[in-house]
Amino acid sequence: MSIKRLSFREKLSYGMGDLGNGFMFDMGQLYLLFFYTNYMKISPVIAGSVFLVAKIADAFIDTAVGAFVDTRVPGKLGKFRPFILFGSFPLAILTTICFVVPNFGETGRVVWAFATYILFNAAYSIVNIPYGSMSAVMTVDGVERTKLANFRSLGSQAALFFSGIFVYPVVDFIHHHSKNDNLSWAVAIGSMTLLGMIFHFLCFKGCKERYVAKPKPKTEIISRKDSELNAFMFLCKNKPFIVFVLFTLLTIATTYIIQQSQLYYFEYQFNAGKEMMKTISTLNMIAFFPIFFTIAVIVKKIGKKAAMAIGAIGFGIVQTLNYFLFAENQIAFLTCMFLSQILIMIPNSVCWAIVADIVEWGEFISGKRTEGIIYSSYSFTRKVCQAIAGFIPGLILSIVGFDPDLATQPEGVLAGIKFTYIALPAMLTIIAGIMFIFFYPLTEAKHREIVEHLGLEKLNTQNS
Repeated sequence: MSIKRLSFREKLSYGMGDLGNGFMFDMGQLYLLFFYTNYMKISPVIAGSVFLVAKIADAFIDTAVGAFVDTRVPGKLGKFRPFILFGSFPLAILTTICFVVPNFGETGRVVWAFATYILFNAAYSIVNIPYGSMSAVMTVDGVERTKLANFRSLGSQAALFFSGIFVYPVVDFIHHHSKNDNLSWAVAIGSMTLLGMIFHFLCFKGCKERYVAKPKPKTEIISRKDSELNAFMFLCKNKPFIVFVLFTLLTIATTYIIQQSQLYYFEYQFNAGKEMMKTISTLNMIAFFPIFFTIAVIVKKIGKKAAMAIGAIGFGIVQTLNYFLFAENQIAFLTCMFLSQILIMIPNSVCWAIVADIVEWGEFISGKRTEGIIYSSYSFTRKVCQAIAGFIPGLILSIVGFDPDLATQPEGVLAGIKFTYIALPAMLTIIAGIMFIFFYPLTEAKHREIVEHLGLEKLNTQNS
């Protein structure tokens, strides 16, 4: 079967999609919990509950969106690309509204936080589910998919970098001139979402959908009447998906717990929250490039399975050393964080290629190609991770007695923040890596056999 090699421009365009996603999504992951507790004056446990409830609700929305996308017939603009184009503007508006403090009482502010964050997550699903599903129809080659995943990770890391170094300076600049926290945050977040819309459009223009399964009889085509629950239960037959979901629950929860808790650690351990956000964002971006330039070679040499496991276990080992030996020394701490970030970049980059591979495995065992359902079910898992990761820091902060009005926190509070930020992620990733080694069954050779057996055909749309 002839395999389409993707151009640099198309891979870069695909990465711009996640750059656009990040300028919306990262606002919530990096700043929203801190914004709720320190600006909106919501208690930590209630603020964490906002993430828990909203993300769990959104996990079911993801499944519904995925099932809906799978019923779409590819048109002139393709099957997935229209969602990226037309969903970007509502997503930008809802992202910005999340960072507005209404002139309500405490109960009203809590209701506002729940309502706006739930709506934001629903809008994000409408863009992100089709975006993630699209890689499976851009190419069927394993190495090319790894490269696409790599560019996606580049976009994600670039968004984290710019979000980490630009949001606070804009907030401070606007606040200096207006003395209005509400306006400061709205302008800063709105500026980032405007950039997100631009990169979504560039992704839409630069990507092509070109592969589709052979036509199936009407009785085999998934209809809109199919239950999302039945579609999800069908995936229980997909062993690679099950193992990958468990791996994701541990490793992605790690990433989100770190993002939610890092600003607290920087602010109260080193008394340098804004400055260290810039530093850690810069280091994380630098850490990405060794993996960006070598991940395709790594995967080609040892395969996706080994790469995922090595990255996760390596991250856990370095963070364990950081917790016991270096956490109070700023330079040593940042050095360990830099090394561990390089390692966690490996599974974070390869995971998107794994999802695309699982699409073919599912089609092989069932006769049905369901990019949207598989990706949305994977996204369901990530949303559960986000729910847990948003709730755990808030819960721990409440348990240890965090008070946002104290410039210096008691030792017990600092110990709780340190455990959440460093030790807990280390334990989760070591367990995940060991599990993946022993239970994930889909090798590179097996995937190549499946693709050839399925005989995927070119999609007859121009995507113009």
